[in-house]
Amino acid sequence: MLSRERVVAGGQQPASNARRDQAARGGSRRTPEAQRRPVLRHGPSEHGTYVARRPRREGRSPRSLPAAALGGGIATAVDVTTLVLLVHAGVAVALAAFSGATIGAVTCFAWNKYVAFRDRSPITVQQLGRFGIVAVATALLMAFAMHVVAVKLGVPLVPAKLGCSAAVFLAWTFPAQRRLVFQGATS
Repeated sequence: MLSRERVVAGGQQPASNARRDQAARGGSRRTPEAQRRPVLRHGPSEHGTYVARRPRREGRSPRSLPAAALGGGIATAVDVTTLVLLVHAGVAVALAAFSGATIGAVTCFAWNKYVAFRDRSPITVQQLGRFGIVAVATALLMAFAMHVVAVKLGVPLVPAKLGCSAAVFLAWTFPAQRRLVFQGATS
């Protein structure tokens, strides 16, 4: 078993017995600011020495945001197509935006579950329910945003849709899906 060591400039130095004893007694030499930061665990580096590493958070991958954004782009294409077709058919903008967002949500769920968050667990009623809540909230936010931006401010339909989609995705959809829907996914 490898011992825990700190990497120090110019070489390695074993952790002090006095510090371990003080920590065991409940004392801490960490500053209040340092106490608020996550505790680092030790793990082997690529060179065989032990270095401090932050604990990996479950369900978070450096690629989950770009992959979810790509999935959102695909879902938005489905969404925008639905929106444009419904508006040209005479449906009100808010209702067309809600319908497009709902249809796009189905596309988004499949992409995010299997690609962005790599969630291989079986689909459960609870997960679908959580996703449904996030999707309905997203659709309502999109309907409100589209009403304000496209109808009240007079921004053309497609640019308004793209701007509103980006804002709602970053402010609500991605954080909600990561924390509520796909929180158990491993990276």
